[in-house]
Amino acid sequence: ALADEHNAWEAKRQLLDDLLDLKAEEVAALRASIATITENATQADKARSELVMQRDALETHRSTVVEFLEGITPSIRAFQSWVPEPLRAQLDPLFKKMAAVDAPVGTSLAEAMQAMVAVLQALNQFDQSVTVHSSLRSLEGGQQVEVETVYLGLGIAYYRSLSGQLAGYGQPTESGWNWTVQSELAPAIADALA
Repeated sequence: ALADEHNAWEAKRQLLDDLLDLKAEEVAALRASIATITENATQADKARSELVMQRDALETHRSTVVEFLEGITPSIRAFQSWVPEPLRAQLDPLFKKMAAVDAPVGTSLAEAMQAMVAVLQALNQFDQSVTVHSSLRSLEGGQQVEVETVYLGLGIAYYRSLSGQLAGYGQPTESGWNWTVQSELAPAIADALA
């Protein structure tokens, strides 16, 4: 009976030792899992910190661009009255995009910057060229006459009626183009248009 009890106790002790070994393996596996999770959390924290720094840098750059646009847009918009008729249809929508940066459902910064660059390029190109444009011009008596206008860049333009009876020149002002009748220019303008 004592031998049976000793054998039973040995079997239970062996079973307990096996269970302790199994539990020790489970504890080691859990510690390894905790270490992996901790490392992953640390990497996630690092990635989050980097993303926050990138976001802050982008916000700083955005603020710089907004400040630049807010500073330069009024200067460029001041040229809007100087824009000659042949260029006005092309540039008016771009001027509106430049003005709509801070509107609640406005233009993105990229669109506003692209609009500003497009306006400057168009103005520069027009200023470096000679442009002929046909249009109707209102006279002092309310009469309208069809004219051909030669724009020499953005600084001055000469016009003459198709009949050759009326001619003059125009210059940009803060309130738009100011047209002056000077009919004796008609032959010279006709020669320039020929």
